Amino acid sequence: MSWLAGKRYHGPVLLTLLACGSPSVTVATSAHPDAPLPAALSELLELKIERPIATCYTTALQANADLEGTVTVSVYGSHGILKTEVTGGPEALAACVREPLESQKVMRALGDGDNAVGFGLTADFSKG
Repeated sequence: MSWLAGKRYHGPVLLTLLACGSPSVTVATSAHPDAPLPAALSELLELKIERPIATCYTTALQANADLEGTVTVSVYGSHGILKTEVTGGPEALAACVREPLESQKVMRALGDGDNAVGFGLTADFSKG
C-alpha cells in the first residue's frame, strides 16, 4: 500500500470503522383515525422531532451498542394539549421518541386551536 508509506497508521482501527455502518433513525408519520394531521407537523418534524430523536439514539448507543428496534406513537388532542401513547421497542428507544414529543413548546405548536388533531409516528432505529 504505497499511499500509507511513511505515515503513522492504525490499520485495524480503520478496518473496524469501515466495517461498521452508521446508526440511523427513520421517522414516518401517518394520519390518526380520529383527527386530521396538525397543520404544523411537516414544519416541525425534522428540526423539533427527528433531530432530537436521532441525537438521543446516538447517545443511547454509547450505553448499549446493540440497541435497535421500532417505536410507534399515537398522538391525539386539542387546545394544544396532546396526549401521546408510545408502544414497542426497548425503553431507551421509547424514551428517545417520547422526549421531543413531551416538549410543551412542540405540543403547543402542533395543537391547532380548538380543533382536534392527531397523528401516528413510527421510528425505526438501526445501528447500521
